[in-house]
Amino acid sequence: MLIHVEQARSMSYLAAIRATDRDVAERRRAISAAKVVIGQACRKVGAGGSADPRRDGQTDELHVGHYFKR
Repeated sequence: MLIHVEQARSMSYLAAIRATDRDVAERRRAISAAKVVIGQACRKVGAGGSADPRRDGQTDELHVGHYFKR
């Protein structure tokens, strides 16, 4: 999960840097790529954080499980 978080953070930094580019196509590409990577990372981290390591399925004991279900 840490790798997904770090990759999403790096993509958000890249999108922020590219947001000031004059080239519209490059700016759109960087922001779209960041949206995709961040969305995938959120799903992976949310699913991993709310899963109970002792059994299959979701646990209701942690707050992250409630947020992930929404």
